[in-house]
Amino acid sequence: MRNKLLSLLLLASPLYLANCAAICCGTKQGIQINTQPPGATVKINGVDSGVTPTKAQLTRKETHRVGLTLAGYKPKEVVLEPGFNPVVLGNILIGGLVGLVVDGCTGAWCKLNPGKVEAVMEKQ
Repeated sequence: MRNKLLSLLLLASPLYLANCAAICCGTKQGIQINTQPPGATVKINGVDSGVTPTKAQLTRKETHRVGLTLAGYKPKEVVLEPGFNPVVLGNILIGGLVGLVVDGCTGAWCKLNPGKVEAVMEKQ
């Protein structure tokens, strides 16, 4: 009986962990960054990150500042804040305490808000 129980637990363990947000969503989130007009220089947390339109992979558990500059236009800044990721609720059904701990340690229980940057640049 004990061997059957152990075998069942080993077979069920992937299901037990499969619904944690770290596995479903990852610890980074893809953020699309667009401006109107396009071609604005993007700096994320002060680091050059390309020209719009672009997509950035950002850690979910930290606040990020997206700076946008374009010649002849006023600079803009958008702040992305970590918020609650509803996928973490799957831990209640399947992931349990282990899933919650993993999600908490990795920041996967967060979701960046807003989920994308859509900025209309204003002329100077």
